[in-house]
Amino acid sequence: MLLGSMARRVLANAEGERRAPRFVFVIQSNGFDAVQACPESIPFQKYADREKFEQLDLTQHKLPKGLAALEPLKGKTTIVQGLSGRSTGGGHSTHGGCLGLYRTSPASRSAHNATIDYELGRAAPGILPWIGVGMSAGQGDALMHYTARAPHKSMPIILSPEKAYNAYFSVAAGGDREKDFHLKRNLLDYMIGDVKKTRRALGSLGGEELDAYLSAYDELAARQYRLLANKDTLGKSAPKLDDRFTSDVATKRL
Repeated sequence: MLLGSMARRVLANAEGERRAPRFVFVIQSNGFDAVQACPESIPFQKYADREKFEQLDLTQHKLPKGLAALEPLKGKTTIVQGLSGRSTGGGHSTHGGCLGLYRTSPASRSAHNATIDYELGRAAPGILPWIGVGMSAGQGDALMHYTARAPHKSMPIILSPEKAYNAYFSVAAGGDREKDFHLKRNLLDYMIGDVKKTRRALGSLGGEELDAYLSAYDELAARQYRLLANKDTLGKSAPKLDDRFTSDVATKRL
């Protein structure tokens, strides 16, 4: 049934079970080659050699190794081939151009606009509109310039599993982690008040720089209060904190 998923969603809404949809974007360093998304039982054909549009039923094929996690869901999975990212500049390190569809260069990685992942999250938010986690070698605790909530306002992709846990679940973790959550929340409240007081004192001299500080702190504070309001839900879904979260071995952190 073409509209089956929509019908189920309408019925769920009528029964008071409405849930926000979830959009998951997976970005692979140096790009994702089309052959990696081609089921093993479908011979891959170069784009230049293709002469017609074809639509194939994935349930009749085994997904490739790179998409094996979606095997139980392949009846709801669509693989679209033929999309191009050349408009972003091509080559390596297009950064936010990947999800924002704008051209970047080594001279400037700053976001030109909000990226599609953040816009979708803002249109259909869960507890938070957007969550970013990743893995990388030698990149520190976070990556910037891949996602943005507005022009020149990048969102951090957290690379440390332990820091990601603290960012999203410490509100319900108990002990020192939960204490640190509230200390950070109180500090943000103080900083917002301090910036507002400084802006009032400086008047028009404060300019855009103080407004940018205030906007950033407001966003962080609002995030903390959203987490606090959903403490019980987060406590029920929090993963068990074990040595995977602090391991130096990348495959163990997966």
